[in-house]
Amino acid sequence: DTLTKWAMPVGGGYPILQWQAPTTAPDVSTFFASGSGTSMDPYLISTPTQFNNIVRSGYLDKDFKLTGNIDFSSTGNLTAWIGTSTAPFVGTFDGNGYMLQNITYPASYTNTNDDVGIFSVVTGGTIKNLLLENIIVTATGRTNVGTLVGRMESGTIQKVGVQGTSSVLGLNYVGGLIGRFRGGSITESF
Repeated sequence: DTLTKWAMPVGGGYPILQWQAPTTAPDVSTFFASGSGTSMDPYLISTPTQFNNIVRSGYLDKDFKLTGNIDFSSTGNLTAWIGTSTAPFVGTFDGNGYMLQNITYPASYTNTNDDVGIFSVVTGGTIKNLLLENIIVTATGRTNVGTLVGRMESGTIQKVGVQGTSSVLGLNYVGGLIGRFRGGSITESF
């Protein structure tokens, strides 16, 4: 039976054979500086690796907070977009007034999908108090392309901006902050 032979990896990605799946869930206590992922005790993020662990943890419904600026210029960029059509970001990301800097797409992996942005798809999630600096997105032939969010179905963007040498290139629904906005609210953002 095909359904019993395949599994989806934690955090998304391509299907894997059932025997390849880990037998236990990953220990996310080592993924972030601290926190438990709640609104009162968000996962704290201070490095590019910890930021990339948002996808790896599979906790797209948790709360995250930056504790300082994160510069991706020496790390090889993002390892994956945050959220997908089938597993969108629905949590809260609080930039805490800090920046994500020097991210260039395409990153060190191949993405042939639409919905290109740091947060690929947001449905009901919140992203706030964040500045993006020097973000270059080259997604030729792709639809729903933005520096922050590729496609926003619903949710809240508040006090988020883009500055520096930033640019976005895509095919359809391309925006400096959000590629395709289908619902939600955007306030005090640029």
